[in-house]
Amino acid sequence: MSIVGPRVWILLVSSLLMFLLNIFSLGKGERSIAHPFSASMACASLWSLGFFFEIVCISFTDKVFWYNLQYLPMFLLPVFWFWTTLKITGVFPFFKRKHLIIFAGLSIIFFVLVATNSFHGMLLTNLGTITEDGYTFILGTPTPLFYWISIYEYSFLVISFFMVVIKVFSSKGMYVVIYLLLLSALLFPLVFNTLHLLQVIKYSFNYTPFFFLISGVIMAYSIVKLKIYNIVPIAKDLLVSNMADGLIVIDKAGYIIEFNNRACEIFSMHTNDVLGKSAEKVFPSIKEYFNSRGELDDEWNFFWKNRYYNASTRKVSRNGKVISKIFVVKDIDENIRYEKQILESRERAERINYEKGVFLQAMSERIRDNIDDIFAYLDQIIDTPLSETQIDYISKSRTSSEFLYEIINSLTDVSKIESGSIELNNQNFNPVKMLGDIKDLFMPIVRGKNLELKIQFFNHEQGSYSGDVVKIKQILVNLLNNSIKFTTEGGVYLNVIHGRLYGNMRKVVFVIKDTGIGMSSEQMERLFSPFSQADSSISRKYGGSGLGLTIAKAFIERMSGHIYVRSKIDAGSTFIFYLMVNAA
Repeated sequence: MSIVGPRVWILLVSSLLMFLLNIFSLGKGERSIAHPFSASMACASLWSLGFFFEIVCISFTDKVFWYNLQYLPMFLLPVFWFWTTLKITGVFPFFKRKHLIIFAGLSIIFFVLVATNSFHGMLLTNLGTITEDGYTFILGTPTPLFYWISIYEYSFLVISFFMVVIKVFSSKGMYVVIYLLLLSALLFPLVFNTLHLLQVIKYSFNYTPFFFLISGVIMAYSIVKLKIYNIVPIAKDLLVSNMADGLIVIDKAGYIIEFNNRACEIFSMHTNDVLGKSAEKVFPSIKEYFNSRGELDDEWNFFWKNRYYNASTRKVSRNGKVISKIFVVKDIDENIRYEKQILESRERAERINYEKGVFLQAMSERIRDNIDDIFAYLDQIIDTPLSETQIDYISKSRTSSEFLYEIINSLTDVSKIESGSIELNNQNFNPVKMLGDIKDLFMPIVRGKNLELKIQFFNHEQGSYSGDVVKIKQILVNLLNNSIKFTTEGGVYLNVIHGRLYGNMRKVVFVIKDTGIGMSSEQMERLFSPFSQADSSISRKYGGSGLGLTIAKAFIERMSGHIYVRSKIDAGSTFIFYLMVNAA
């Protein structure tokens, strides 16, 4: 072994100094930054040491060993430097620890290819020695794959450079100084190595490890003087100080170690008066939250000085042990009071609605009793000798009483709909018989108007269904009565389509089409609104309370169905709805 020239000693000294920087970095500041930078210095130290032994060794075999060994730190160093820069700048937050493992793993694979190059020759050919300026180096001819690997490794330094440039132009104050120092630390090895590769600066001795020593010294200065490792805590402090919510951090012994500005406003306290003090003593009226509840992640509301607040607590653990507890306090006074007002208004509306329903039910029963009496008296009078005029008056009185009876029943149904008390009374029924009964009910009316009433079944399977047949009849009677009422010529057609099964439920679609007066789009918008008809003149001309469609729609939706209508003026209307019934 022989040492040639004083410059070789620079390599050894550089290696030792970078190793010391590695040790120095491990004990400083934020570990997420300290560890990758320390790894960078360790790689640069090993690189410099490997180059030192490559030169001083006389045996070609020994030189090749140290030559190959240099590629491990050479390939890993850019990855760790990139990770250091990424942690300090935070430019690309989507990079995670798993990406570092992948990048470092690829670099190790490249090193293995170099170490085994003598067997496959994929990276270097014509490996030999060359002597320049009294120094004997290993020299080989790189293959295209070697250049591609070099570009891959070099890209980490280039990306790091642009990350720092971005932060220099987007930062202010002391941050600019920090990023400029980081930029200069990066520029030394990047610029000189680039100029050397491009043959702008020609020297036989590889100074790259030495340039990384300069970078390490600059970083060490930043660590000591500017607390560069505290750049993340600084950013955290700025964020915490300007939070819209109160933040309280308590250590495992129960003492307050963080109390931000918003917490000071909420609790009318000063930071200096609470830091380092027991949370239970500072907040005696809510100390139970900082004690037993604070051991677990939790959330609760509390009342403090005439205002409502929400607090959430999260435990911070390290190595399976709780080291602190974080409390975030939000002012929810306006929300709570608003919710209370809404709740009180809702309860008042429900109470009024209930009382209205009870009153309407009682009144409707009394009115129905009186109408029943009127029916009875009219039936008795009609059996007595009467003139034609008297018979006409009695017939009209009965018709008016029946209409009034229908309105009372509709109002009762609407009251149940508004109170949400519609109940289904399911029973087995035969759809063919049910629709036959309905057709028989309307045949005298359609014959009197010289109209056609036709009912057809599609995909019908023999058998019965289970459902609220009374309400289904009421829906169909309301819709058919509506269509017949507004049709003067042509007819009304009901198609019943038996749809597919959904478990034990059968979807049944009803299509009611008429050739009546039709409706405009504006009229259809208010068609299903209570006490509303398509046109105010309709009630005068055709009669009706405007409740039939509202009741039908509510019953349909109660049976998991839906209704919609298609219509045009003077072109008739089509009502389509479906129901879900049990297949009995």
